[in-house]
Amino acid sequence: MSVKEQKRVIDDLGREIIFSFPPQRIVSLVPSITELLFDLGLDDKIVGVTSYCIHPKQAKSKVIVGGTKNVDASLIRRLKPDLILAEKSENQKENVLDVAAECSVYTFDISGFDDAIKMIQTVGLLTSTTEQANEISKKVTSQFRNLGTARTSKTVFYPVWKNPYITINASTFISSMLKFCGLKNIFDGYDKSYPVVDLSEVINHNPDIILLPSEPYEFSQDDMAELKSLFPNSKLFLVDGEMFAWYGSRMLKAADYFSELIKMF
Repeated sequence: MSVKEQKRVIDDLGREIIFSFPPQRIVSLVPSITELLFDLGLDDKIVGVTSYCIHPKQAKSKVIVGGTKNVDASLIRRLKPDLILAEKSENQKENVLDVAAECSVYTFDISGFDDAIKMIQTVGLLTSTTEQANEISKKVTSQFRNLGTARTSKTVFYPVWKNPYITINASTFISSMLKFCGLKNIFDGYDKSYPVVDLSEVINHNPDIILLPSEPYEFSQDDMAELKSLFPNSKLFLVDGEMFAWYGSRMLKAADYFSELIKMF
């Protein structure tokens, strides 16, 4: 296909996106998608990433267009991208709409394992790397199938932020990963995807396990000691937040990580 051929697609929000295919200049506003693009061999096509795009190391050599929640729309426009990749909950709607006024932005909506697999395959279709993307999605699917859905029937509290404590509900990708670990999120039933909660609510649920991730808030040993005094009967673990929150090729490492973690429950 010609570089200048126009491709029309519908993104996860139902918006029609028209862009030059295959794209020669790509901006990624999502850290896990940035890593996927590199793993698909698109290093020379990536022109912009966010400050949170830390994997692989080569991502730091690209133009930083801001954070995931506060991208610089004018800078992105100056990069003249053929295609921008965003995600509904990862990026601010206002930012995305501002950029989309003049650029082609494909927005994903990822709330579970199946969405992540579809995203990997879609990125392959959008960037003319279908074979590579399908290989990654097949490997991820196989690894998680082998992991299965453990049946420990244990409850878990998984905060993503402190001061105030923010956690996750059932509509999040993280919650779907917890299920693969055989854990039931105590706040699955809350309406908001990322509800603010008081520790008194957590105490009322009396979770069997508390997982303290390394991101987006980097919980520490001190945080764990503080919570241990409030939850003497719960098992507390510091965990790699990327394994629970990064959809894409990072999932190739997640299944083995979960398998080892489950043994400690």
